[in-house]
Amino acid sequence: GEGSIERAYLERTCGDMTLRAGRQVVHWGHGLKFNPTDPFPELFLVDPWFERDGTDGLRVDAAMGEDGGLTAAWATAGSYGERRTAVRWYRSGGVDRALVWVHDHAFGRDRFGVDVKGDLTVGWWFEGVRAQSGLGDYDEWVAGIDYTFDVREGLWIAVERYYEGSGAASTGAYDWYGLTLGTRLTP
Repeated sequence: GEGSIERAYLERTCGDMTLRAGRQVVHWGHGLKFNPTDPFPELFLVDPWFERDGTDGLRVDAAMGEDGGLTAAWATAGSYGERRTAVRWYRSGGVDRALVWVHDHAFGRDRFGVDVKGDLTVGWWFEGVRAQSGLGDYDEWVAGIDYTFDVREGLWIAVERYYEGSGAASTGAYDWYGLTLGTRLTP
């Protein structure tokens, strides 16, 4: 039969810093299905609770105080081994917030973004980036709310709105099949 290794890495912790090298999950953002700040996005609408594939690379996590830190990742992704560098500064407590930068080495393009999440009886989140493409800069964002009702083991309801502004002039040009495979919604 055929086999694969989903994750295998070496990890070393020294004080407030952790270095991880190998195949690992690098996933950022609070969106349920769409994560504009994620340096290695995967999206499978047909399997909402899928387990993410590993990404080959190097990751450094440095704690900054009790409720924050800095993460840097250098990795490859996808079947063509696209190289990306990403940095994320984050703070927790009350409202989780992060600033993100992602550089795609193959195309020389950058994404700069924010990610915030909180809970005011109703959970809420916003994640957005300003990104570069061959056709010019564009915005990509997702915002959502959720609530769990006290019914049996909990009835969870969530609504999420996604916007990706690089794209096609009409929905007829959208790549719907690519969306189910985790590629971009628009050409």
